[in-house]
Amino acid sequence: MKRIILSLTLALAIIFGSSAYAQTLDQKSKEASSAVKTEVKTETQKADPNQLKQQNPQQNPERKKLTPQEKATKAIERITKKVKDLTPDQVKKLTDLHVKSYTQMDKDRAALKGDQVKIQEAMKTETQKLNDGIKGILTPEQFKAYTKPSDKPKTDPNSAKNVDKKPAPAKETAPVKEEKK
Repeated sequence: MKRIILSLTLALAIIFGSSAYAQTLDQKSKEASSAVKTEVKTETQKADPNQLKQQNPQQNPERKKLTPQEKATKAIERITKKVKDLTPDQVKKLTDLHVKSYTQMDKDRAALKGDQVKIQEAMKTETQKLNDGIKGILTPEQFKAYTKPSDKPKTDPNSAKNVDKKPAPAKETAPVKEEKK
């Protein structure tokens, strides 16, 4: 009888002891997880500015909101990387067009605040106007170079272009010949 009571007591002690240990482990893992999140957050703050560009403002509230002039300057930099033979007159016209377009986009966002569907439609319309204006400023050869996709692959796996892509077919390999022994 003493053996049974002793073994039951020992079994209960093991059960309750392990559950208490599991709770402290769970708490420790939560603390470790929050420490990792803090570490990731600080790494993101020190991250490469190019990586921060890919995040939207809701994900990175520290991101500076650019003025239409700053946005236009960045857009012209991207265009001049793709199209090498722009004239100074074309650069000025493109800059003015971009400033006007980005100013209108900011006005539309402010006027339609909260209605994402209407904002998206307004941005689509304004972007189309911008592209039409760019097409009018650039020569056909320059516009072809401007619209040519870049050699760099998209890094965002959720981008619209990557969603519809089918996986590459597997390479066919030659059948393995079995050796006779």
